[in-house]
Amino acid sequence: MTVSVNAVLYFGPGPCLLPQPVKDRIQVDIWSTEGLPASILESSHRLPAMQAYLEGVLTLFRDVFDVPHTHEIILMPGGARQHFELVPLQCLNDTSTMLSLQSGYWSRSMTHSAQRLFPDKVHAQDVDTLEDIANCSSRDYDYVHVVSNETANGVCLPHPIVRHPGLIADVTSDLGFRPIPVSEYAMLYAGIQKSLGVAGMSVLMLHREILNKLREDVPLAFSYRHVAAMKSMPATPNVFAWSTMGLMLEWMQEQGGLYAVSQRLKCRADALYTFLDASTLFNVPAAHGLRSLQNIVFTTGHQNKDRACIKAAEQYGLYGLANHAKVGGIRISLYHGVTDSAFEALMDFLHRYE
Repeated sequence: MTVSVNAVLYFGPGPCLLPQPVKDRIQVDIWSTEGLPASILESSHRLPAMQAYLEGVLTLFRDVFDVPHTHEIILMPGGARQHFELVPLQCLNDTSTMLSLQSGYWSRSMTHSAQRLFPDKVHAQDVDTLEDIANCSSRDYDYVHVVSNETANGVCLPHPIVRHPGLIADVTSDLGFRPIPVSEYAMLYAGIQKSLGVAGMSVLMLHREILNKLREDVPLAFSYRHVAAMKSMPATPNVFAWSTMGLMLEWMQEQGGLYAVSQRLKCRADALYTFLDASTLFNVPAAHGLRSLQNIVFTTGHQNKDRACIKAAEQYGLYGLANHAKVGGIRISLYHGVTDSAFEALMDFLHRYE
């Protein structure tokens, strides 16, 4: 099936598709030198005006995501995957243990990374259903780690999955899509490329009690305590990623805030799941009650048929529908840059293809 379209529409899993107003602002801001000797990409981060600008982005982050002042916000180079090792490396000592709750590909990747460093201190438990969550034995551990939204599996866990003083979550594909009760967590971390801009930077929210307990025998470049003490600038920061995050935060506020953008997302996801549940061609592997709103994963049940659907979508002008190669199937990522017309084209294609 080939349908002529005028533009390529993208639904890939990341980095995110930026809203057009944000892309327009980026083109203006990278040339602006207001109050600076050069643009924000060229001026020293030690200049008072740059310090004020960068700290203002963190203040906006705290406001948009309602981060309590019990939690420190820090920014670090790189994405979320490095924290699969940095978290246990800094949290675990001779006597402490961690439980990794596995709900999909990325939480299992975290377990593998953490057990490589601490094979006797990191234990795993699968949580594939709400019943599994209810039966979780988290109280036997000092820390509990979860991935709150599994992009490759289309699974999204409730917040908080358990109540635990050492609860830690990778919220890379969750932050910016629904409200998160930050106060319920000892630590949250995320790569910002799914909802807050471009790849190359991660953000952490750490309760100050946990922050003060972290190990000190960690290389300074990777030490959460050191980065926090240096206000996220122990070295020249990724100013482009930092400033783009600020523009995304401003865009969220202009849309009405996090609640408004999450409701828009929910309406789209509900429409897509309604179609999929009624479909005789597609099925959704994720259990009811644990379905992701931003990463909808489905399949025909046959690899060749999935590939045929993805190829037909590309002929229709829809790209980025292939799921992670390790999992397979079809995935729709409803990130903030997906326009209403793009979503309408997607639904039209799915109905036509069925």
